[in-house]
Amino acid sequence: MTLESTAPARPHGRAFYTALGAPRFVLAPMVEHSHLAWRLLVSRHLPKPAAPPSAHPTDPSGAPADPPILTYTPMLHSRLYHSTPSYPRQNFPAAHSTLDGHPQHDRPLLAQFCANDPAALLASAELVAPYVDGVDLNLGCPQNIARKGRYGAFLQDEWPLVRSLISTLHASRTLAVPVTAKIRIFPDPRKTLAYAEMLLASGSSILAVHARTREQKAHNTGLADWQAIRHLRENLPPDTVIFANGNILYPGDAQRCLDATGADAVLSAESCLSNPTGIFLSPARHPPEHLFPRVDTVAREYLSILRTKILPHADAGGDPVPASTPVLEPNLTSVKSHLFKLLHALLRRFPEIRARLATSRPVHPRNELGVDPLRDFEAVVLTVEQAVAAELERHPEETVVDGSPNPDTGLVKAGEWNCLPGGWVGPKRSAAPNAAPWDIPFYRCQPNLRRLPEEAVLRGAMTASALAREPAASPVGIVRHPTQHQPTQVRQHCRFQAQLRRSRGTPRPGGHGGNYTKIDPERMQIPVCIHRQDWQ
Repeated sequence: MTLESTAPARPHGRAFYTALGAPRFVLAPMVEHSHLAWRLLVSRHLPKPAAPPSAHPTDPSGAPADPPILTYTPMLHSRLYHSTPSYPRQNFPAAHSTLDGHPQHDRPLLAQFCANDPAALLASAELVAPYVDGVDLNLGCPQNIARKGRYGAFLQDEWPLVRSLISTLHASRTLAVPVTAKIRIFPDPRKTLAYAEMLLASGSSILAVHARTREQKAHNTGLADWQAIRHLRENLPPDTVIFANGNILYPGDAQRCLDATGADAVLSAESCLSNPTGIFLSPARHPPEHLFPRVDTVAREYLSILRTKILPHADAGGDPVPASTPVLEPNLTSVKSHLFKLLHALLRRFPEIRARLATSRPVHPRNELGVDPLRDFEAVVLTVEQAVAAELERHPEETVVDGSPNPDTGLVKAGEWNCLPGGWVGPKRSAAPNAAPWDIPFYRCQPNLRRLPEEAVLRGAMTASALAREPAASPVGIVRHPTQHQPTQVRQHCRFQAQLRRSRGTPRPGGHGGNYTKIDPERMQIPVCIHRQDWQ
């Protein structure tokens, strides 16, 4: 008897993808970071489906014309979710009268689990199925905790177990939603292809491919290999649904990734933390102030979502508790981390704000003193708003309505910012001969580039012994596809990234005096278009 003959009627493969609305942009699953409030923040700035998806989409013909953004829950532990009563409430409290998984607010949505026990995975999947559109198996986590827990990318060596995990969900008579998988690549593209074929044969409807090996992590992350995803696209059946993941740093990178890989959609994780409302926008359709929004505006919108969508449903019933009672609501416990990532460029300039944020914490919503649960974070965001307002008062952003060139600098104005052909520069600065066309002020959202391993050791962010344990062939990760660029070029690019990071804080003539991310579009083709063969 085949898997298909025993499974319930539900969409599979491309029919499932179409029923989701054929999304092109995806907020990737992130441990403790892709909770409801952040999902709402990212998704509200992208097209919405014409009608909300059903709890279990079954009609591919009903897909909306405008593709919605697809989101994932944070990674959930399959054993704990069904066996520990407090775990769902602290991680994905959809069954507790929250907006998690709500058809009109939080769809389409996939629930991601880590697992090594097919029975536990199925039990947990059945619990979340009424609130999600599909269940995803995490086969990509490269962290040491995944090695110890025997899940994530460390199941790459256990193909029979992986096959059993996927096929158990796909063949289940009781699970009403499809199963998908998120993977990392192998050094050998032929093994990656065989792995993907096994997952599809086991019943996975979608393959989300993070184009890095499991050794590429932390300060050794290096570049993702888009060509490895293209290799899958060209060798798997044409109707295979593939999501691409990796190298999304700036607005416009997502479309470049789609063009380079042939994938159906693009996932972004870390860049959605530092630029949640602009990372998926098209530079051809949106002005710079939308692509790189002000951090104070985004932070204020985030707090507004917490107040209107989260707090009304957080521990609403019960007696008052002491203000010191630990907060379990996941959207509140993650606020500090989200603000650190969102404000990273500004915090380097204002250490006093960083110190204040470091000591901030949420207060229990039912505290007996009636204290605002977001009191500490409200104070931080207010200070950020004051800092940005003071900066703009000293150096206001210019607005020109006629679009005529500036006779002194030759710059053409677009919206708030001066605009050079091929890119943007920051507000109100002279056009020095070596001016970089991308110049993002510290008070606007921008990527947070990791330090190189050697730089991390010098700054104390990485130990020398940890550096010595990494693969000797390339400290930044080798892109191993035979038609891809050579490791030397990867190292050259990463040295260039280091130069960009060191450039922060260097005054520019006529500018604000520092803390700008300077990007050269020609050089930026290296990280965002790694399929190119003409890097010279």
